[in-house]
Amino acid sequence: MSTAIGHDPDEEIEASRAPLLDHLIELRTRLIICVAAIAIAFGVCFAFVKPIFLFLVRPFTVAEGLKAMEDSGGQHGAFDLFLALVGVKKVAAGALANITLQATAPLEQFFTNIKLSAFGAIILAFPIIAWQLYRFVAPGLYKKERNAFLPFLIASPVLFMLGASLVYYVMLPFVLWFSLSQQIVGDGVKVVLQTRVSEYLTLVTTLLLAFGLSFQ
Repeated sequence: MSTAIGHDPDEEIEASRAPLLDHLIELRTRLIICVAAIAIAFGVCFAFVKPIFLFLVRPFTVAEGLKAMEDSGGQHGAFDLFLALVGVKKVAAGALANITLQATAPLEQFFTNIKLSAFGAIILAFPIIAWQLYRFVAPGLYKKERNAFLPFLIASPVLFMLGASLVYYVMLPFVLWFSLSQQIVGDGVKVVLQTRVSEYLTLVTTLLLAFGLSFQ
């Protein structure tokens, strides 16, 4: 079979290959931007890991403080813990003096800081990652599909923060207060909650991610 005049099969193959190479190059560029954003966010979070740590541990310290006040004759509950977290209720400074989280391995706190920094980096870099994903797939979408995607892209961080706030201010107070209420002291028996720092923060970050993502 003769080949049409002016038509080169090799040129057709190269033409079909070029768009694929363009997409791969663009994908590589988007991935580099995402990795760079995560790396920068990780560095920022690691530099400020102590304030992040204290913020996430605050529900536990306030719960322990209120429980100590209750043991001294006060009446408190999970709702009081919520009020204390939002700043409406005050916790006596003396009740917060002897609160301890345990680290049972030499490098446990260091690896906990690494995990916290990675957790914060994912949250901080998420808008950039989502934007890069949108820019990569947008050329293949219809205009109405792009218009439907953009509101979700804008609302996604807000919805994530709503879910995370629900965990921090509502879920954690009830979980922690229930855990503390299971302690047993009396008749020669003493069962006291002694929380490991890594286990507590794993619980908190898991709940924050789960509820943050479920709200989207």
